[in-house]
Amino acid sequence: MTLENTGHPWIPFYEEFADKLLGYADNRRELIDIALSACERAGLKEPRLDSVSPPADIDPFTVFGLFNKGISDANRRAVMAALADALGMASAVPKSFDGVPVLNNMNATFYRFTGDPDRGDGDVDGLWALFAAAISYADEPAPETAAAFLASFDRVRGLKGNRWKLTMGLYWARPRSFLNLDSRNRWFIEEMSPLPAPLRERVGGLKEVPDAAGYLEVCREVADCIRGDDRCPDLPSLSYEAWVVSEKVNEENRRQASGKAAEEAVLPDARGTRYWLYSPGAGACMWDELRERGEMSIGWDEIGDLSQYASKDAMRAAMREKIDPSKSFKHPAHATWQFANEMRPGDVVYAKRGLGEVVGRGVVASGYRFAPERGADRSNVRDVEWTHSGSWEHPGQAAVKTLTDITPYRDYVEKLEALFGADGDRDDGCAAGSYPAYTKDEFLEDVFMGEEDYDELAFLVTTKKNVILQGAPGVGKTYCAKRLAYSLMGQMDSSRVMTVQFHQSYSYEDFVEGYRPSGAGFELRKGPFYRFCKLAEVDSDNAYYFIIDEINRGNLGKVFGELFMLIEADKRGVGLSLGRGVLGPRQRPHHRHDEHRRQEPGDARLRPAQAIRLLRPPPGVRLRRLRLVRVAAGQRGVRLARRRGKGPEQGNRSRRQPGRGLLHRPQLLLRPPARGGGGQAPRLHRGLRARPAPARVLVRRAL
Repeated sequence: MTLENTGHPWIPFYEEFADKLLGYADNRRELIDIALSACERAGLKEPRLDSVSPPADIDPFTVFGLFNKGISDANRRAVMAALADALGMASAVPKSFDGVPVLNNMNATFYRFTGDPDRGDGDVDGLWALFAAAISYADEPAPETAAAFLASFDRVRGLKGNRWKLTMGLYWARPRSFLNLDSRNRWFIEEMSPLPAPLRERVGGLKEVPDAAGYLEVCREVADCIRGDDRCPDLPSLSYEAWVVSEKVNEENRRQASGKAAEEAVLPDARGTRYWLYSPGAGACMWDELRERGEMSIGWDEIGDLSQYASKDAMRAAMREKIDPSKSFKHPAHATWQFANEMRPGDVVYAKRGLGEVVGRGVVASGYRFAPERGADRSNVRDVEWTHSGSWEHPGQAAVKTLTDITPYRDYVEKLEALFGADGDRDDGCAAGSYPAYTKDEFLEDVFMGEEDYDELAFLVTTKKNVILQGAPGVGKTYCAKRLAYSLMGQMDSSRVMTVQFHQSYSYEDFVEGYRPSGAGFELRKGPFYRFCKLAEVDSDNAYYFIIDEINRGNLGKVFGELFMLIEADKRGVGLSLGRGVLGPRQRPHHRHDEHRRQEPGDARLRPAQAIRLLRPPPGVRLRRLRLVRVAAGQRGVRLARRRGKGPEQGNRSRRQPGRGLLHRPQLLLRPPARGGGGQAPRLHRGLRARPAPARVLVRRAL
């Protein structure tokens, strides 16, 4: 990654592309054909641009978004080259996209889909009018062009799901005239920019997209203030500098953190979005105030700054000491601990009033802070982008507590999301590389597997789509499967990986969909596989990985049903008249335990659909049985004991699978020795150390 400003070589292409799109305002059907053909020529799957295919209509910002979203730079250039060829463009395809904002793949259109009740008849026409007015105003600023821009901007500003990405689209079309106000730029302007303090505070305090007059005023003031600045002389330079600084901050966070903390320091959503039910005061008495300020507060000011407490028990003790020694404070301490330590930016919050009403929905936008100047019950706060405000009937009876983590209750979360139609209301920006990078080399460092075996396994997942990892308990099949998915994605994006575990009572109704009892009788509930496939359907540019743990423990005929055919690689996309969705080409169940019991006859039905891979050490690796011993300070360590027996075949369950019986839990906890030799002891997955193995080879490669 280069951090050197090269004069923004992408601008000529983007501006010419915008000019070319203007010619298709009255010929959108041809533009749709060009866009879909360009994706096909680039080797990409057809993007999901509407609920119907081909889309009923399209706007120019969405066409721009085809190469300005979370896909690789190589794919971006391929799409741009195909579009440039179809449109007869003269500008060269840029080699670098440093500082160019991109869309979230889950929200990559500027209109609602056909059939969505929030889609208006003139929405797409309004976007075209804004696009044309923006170019006219940028090229020839005059009262007439300004008036046209003001009217068209205000007409589409309230389109559901757009919010800040509307300013991103304007920036693509004319980057020297319009300021992109995505979350990265707003953060940079407020915290790091050379702008005057009042202007920084004004931009940083924006909670909603301003009206057209306010937006143009911000664009003019920012441009005037930075004109002549050495670092940021114009708006593209400002956006580029915001990208540079944020990338440096992320890299510094990666260096300072390790393990799970590293994932959360770079992007909290790497751990997965969590959902919270929140009461803004008794009877939602503080709702209007908090919504206007873009905040949420938890109360309990009596114990002061929540960040000073090292544990939940410490918070609880402080409450008893400073409020009432006779009370337990079990639930309040749990809520304040979660508010200060477990909630993360990007989490979704539902505000409620009492037990039966939902009054708002928002996205957490900051970490915890203590603000005693706010007054009583308002000192412990977080910033929240409240995306919805109103009154909705709560599905069932809400929890009584002030703050409740409802993430595990997926059916409940889906009902709440359905109240708002919240598919496209998350933050618009999606910075490329926001998730921690994870490469093949890191996989080989983390997992006890040779490079040849990794290449074979990656090839099977890519071509066969379904792979069974087979091995004894504890050899690391789940650990390997998750990191294999990360290495194929190139980043630790946990939102594109789902894991479920089968058991004897697991059924199709649990896995895909089925009727379940409810307060009013029975209702159809979607299972994890169905929901995950729907996520992948929306984000068609990226691969999604579905991991099934302990697959052999389930009754496969009872669980899979018609999926026995649909999960085969050459059957994906085939529709069945069952009233259910179709398994797309990007969902990849590729993990199966198959060692704990013998195969049942029904298991053979999966054989044509997947490849089977036995987890074993690389050939020639010297392994020995481990045993735990007591060491100083009562801790547990590991040392190697010389294997006793007649030979490597001893203990095997079957001589037809040499080496299989030797793959027991302690052996495959060993990682490969550190690269470069040096006689270092092999490392253990759980941070233990072991003495070097003797020269005797105890594992033979399975044929």
